[in-house]
Amino acid sequence: PPRSTLFPSTRFVRSFTLPGQVRLLAKRYPRKVFDLLLTSVRETLTVLPREHLGLQLGVTAVLHTWTRELLFHPHVHCIVTAGGLTLDGARWVDRKSFLLPVELMKAFFRGRVLHHLERLREQGEIELGEGAWKKCQRAAYEVLTGAANLVTSGAAKLVTPGAAKLFL
Repeated sequence: PPRSTLFPSTRFVRSFTLPGQVRLLAKRYPRKVFDLLLTSVRETLTVLPREHLGLQLGVTAVLHTWTRELLFHPHVHCIVTAGGLTLDGARWVDRKSFLLPVELMKAFFRGRVLHHLERLREQGEIELGEGAWKKCQRAAYEVLTGAANLVTSGAAKLVTPGAAKLFL
């Protein structure tokens, strides 16, 4: 492509791992859970930068389902631009030294995983008993409380100052 269409950007590498409590579900319902995983990653890397930075990032994502030791470990590797286009597309903004707080991304991602998991459960697309569901919620709560408050009225929703709408 012409040089003028390339953006002057370095990159960050981010990984998003399916919480351990959900891995057995991924074996039973791989298509649904992998879709949930990729959707949660997409939402994390589009909603947070849009709401907190006013930017649209460039992202390349790859789903891996196994470790090098061939253990089942679903995760997504992402190459993320160190900056992005303003929402109106008018200019490029560099964020070379810092993109978003890792704890915020982690908490948002876990909240989205829980949200989508609960929707699948409510729609009867996956079987997840009450005990297993509570275990997933408790594990996510531990991560989420490190970054924000967890509201458990139905789907887990992360509430950060002025950003409650992110989970609606």
